Amino acid sequence: MKQTPEGMSFTGQASWFDPWDINVYVSAISWGQHHSFLLENTYTSQPNHPIFYYPVYTTIGMVFPKTNPFFLFHAFASAITFLLVGTLAFSTKKILDRRKDSLIAVLIMSLGGGLGFLIHIGQDSIDATMTSITLHSAFQRAHEGVALSAFFLALFGFYFWLEKKQIRWQIAAQISLVISLIFYPYNIAIYFLTTGIYLWITYGQLSFKNREWQTWILTIFLGITAVLGMALNLGENSSFSSVVSQSLSHPSILSFIFGYGLILILFIYQLIFIKNKTRIQTFLSIWVLCSFSLSLIPIGLSRFFLRGLYVPLALLAVFTVRYLSQRYFPKERVAAKNLLLGNLLLLVSMTSIQIFTERIKDIKNENPWYYMSNSERSTLNFIRDELPPDSTILTFYYMGNQIPANTNSRVYFGHLLQTPKAEEKQEKINQFYSGEMSEEEAKKFLVDNNIQYVYAGREEGEVNYPFLKSVFKNDAVNLYEIN
Repeated sequence: MKQTPEGMSFTGQASWFDPWDINVYVSAISWGQHHSFLLENTYTSQPNHPIFYYPVYTTIGMVFPKTNPFFLFHAFASAITFLLVGTLAFSTKKILDRRKDSLIAVLIMSLGGGLGFLIHIGQDSIDATMTSITLHSAFQRAHEGVALSAFFLALFGFYFWLEKKQIRWQIAAQISLVISLIFYPYNIAIYFLTTGIYLWITYGQLSFKNREWQTWILTIFLGITAVLGMALNLGENSSFSSVVSQSLSHPSILSFIFGYGLILILFIYQLIFIKNKTRIQTFLSIWVLCSFSLSLIPIGLSRFFLRGLYVPLALLAVFTVRYLSQRYFPKERVAAKNLLLGNLLLLVSMTSIQIFTERIKDIKNENPWYYMSNSERSTLNFIRDELPPDSTILTFYYMGNQIPANTNSRVYFGHLLQTPKAEEKQEKINQFYSGEMSEEEAKKFLVDNNIQYVYAGREEGEVNYPFLKSVFKNDAVNLYEIN
């Protein structure tokens, strides 16, 4: 690469959000290339049972076994971007019924953010610091793009079925819901509340004799079945349990307000001042309120209920701009509407533009998630080409995160969520590399944890246990085998 700093090698990604997660997804592609559709956790050195996990990536790996997994990851994400934007364009055109308004709405959904650009990037604004708030990460990660495409079609499809009573919309909604829940099972809560409350408002209380309620009950039953199926599947491999039980921080009120910015202001305005809402506006408002409410629940995954919420907010923003144009500029409502929507698009896109600019600027810096040293790259090449398949390696976090994505080997520790009991393992790693363990303790630690090789690089420093035998060495890295 032209811009690659001297002595460095491109890692294969230049991500803004969570580059360590990107390596996990790439490692699933690598697993599919070397093994099978069902995935084992390669971020633990202990053998574990293969399960249905990251199926999008393992499938791509199986279909293209010889292609660079990082290239496959980015190429497939680009392809799924067309699917996601196409789903949004199709649904938005049916809802807004005007081509220009639909185009601007899709652009707002795709490029939009909040007011993060007004403050120092990365501080106090969730549009710049938290994945899933905007569609930025969905365009970067194929599985999220597939999941959101399916989830949007599940919700919009159910609404279209209620409006038109066409069986194709019922089937589309039910199939799409099951697909989306394979990736994000917790979305059943948003679907249950949004569709259930809308039905209650529109058709009255629950009645088993009512066709609409019968269809809703069947759809929810299919969704719950999918969720239970995924729960049973994950129960087959306890090493993935920390991914499911992760505890993530909740955004502050200030970062939440900044994160949605103008879109949030327009939502509050229409909620309070637009009295005669159409059915679709009511449906979208319920969706937004249910997601906001669920995100406040004090559980570790609650902030994920905000995923994809920018889409109904953007649609409601367009409806609100239409209302404002009609109310305050009745004689020039079309010109006023177009002007307001154009300015809204420009303002909500500023955070995305700033993130893109920051990523470009970082090309010239030695960002370790963009570049690794040539010594680290040559060691990865040795591990990939010379070590037996499924070798298990001890490292600190950085190379532990890189190894499964770049080779056919596993690590003792390499991801704070994907690796089970990550904090406990970090403590053990520190004791091992700092020399706090005796020779007998160190060897027992390696054997008990099925570790075959020890990596010593810039993070780990030198290791001096006499039972370790060097199998590869360059100017900055030493790779040892237990002798």
